[in-house]
Amino acid sequence: MRGPLNRLADEWAKWTKRFPNEFYQQLFRLRGIPYPPPGKHKNWRPSYVGHWTNDIVYSRLAPGVLKTLRELNPKTDKGYRKHKHHQHMTRDFGDPALKEHLANVVFLMRTCKDWDDFKRRLERAAPRMGDTIPLPLDD
Repeated sequence: MRGPLNRLADEWAKWTKRFPNEFYQQLFRLRGIPYPPPGKHKNWRPSYVGHWTNDIVYSRLAPGVLKTLRELNPKTDKGYRKHKHHQHMTRDFGDPALKEHLANVVFLMRTCKDWDDFKRRLERAAPRMGDTIPLPLDD
């Protein structure tokens, strides 16, 4: 059934928060940056956080996800994106996959002492789609 209530639900779902605050708290902790940075609101995100998010989240969900999201959500003339990438995820597959991946990433972040430790473990647990999986030669 595709009626006005479904359209309303779809529109509302676009604005539902997908990334938990702990994702950013852990991300900043691992990078050695105070969260939130002094004088900034807790929802403030510097532009480089988007690059980290693309690497940690969208490039590891499924093959081609990041490329497709960039096509669906191109940068404006001012260099920004009109929407957040997660607003283009489908409710039946994309949202559940994103939620599961974020939960796993946050869990992994909690166990790491610094950025290098996290990146090494992330590469093993959830390699980027299309990358070669590193061999554990030094373990």
